[in-house]
Parts: sequence; structure tokens; C-alpha cells
Amino acid sequence: MRNIARRAEAWRCLADCHADTALLQEAAESPADLATRFEIGPAPWHTAGAGVNRRWRAAVVKLSDRVAVEWIPAKLISHSSPGELAVSREGTLAVGCAASRW
Repeated sequence: MRNIARRAEAWRCLADCHADTALLQEAAESPADLATRFEIGPAPWHTAGAGVNRRWRAAVVKLSDRVAVEWIPAKLISHSSPGELAVSREGTLAVGCAASRW
């Protein structure tokens, strides 16, 4: 897990690394020129809190074709059912299951 503090250059480092997946904290959307290099869970790009929607979130990122990733959607506690991933604030938690393709 890495807190990238909304820095665009952190996405460039991820594009050059040899990892299969990454768990990011405080991730803003990747720069447009890198958008096709990653698969990212479908959650909206915001973290709720203090009356403000912040334009970043936690994210599980697929970095290679060596793995398949299933993203687990997080739901607000007030909207979740037993067996679902419940969070107190949107954007604060990201979960995915990765499995090797080989």
C-alpha cells in the first residue's frame, strides 16, 4: 500500500514498475496520457468528509496482464447488507481480489 498524496508523478512510477497490482491511498485520477496503462476499480473519484467531496480516493490498480482482478464494491454502512463491504465514508477503502492468470 502506498499513499501517493494526489501526486501525478506517482502514477508515472507505477507505469514503470514491474508489480502486478497496487493499493493506493489518496489517489487522484491518473494523468490522461497514462489512463490506458492501468485498470482501476470503478468507484467514483472522491472521498466524502467534512461537508466536502475530495477529488481523490483509495484505489486498487491492476498494473499487468499477469493477474485478473475482481474489485469488491464498498457501500455506505447505511446502504449495505450483510456480506457486503461496508464503509463509513465513500472513498476511504478499496478492496480487490487478484489471481494469477498462469
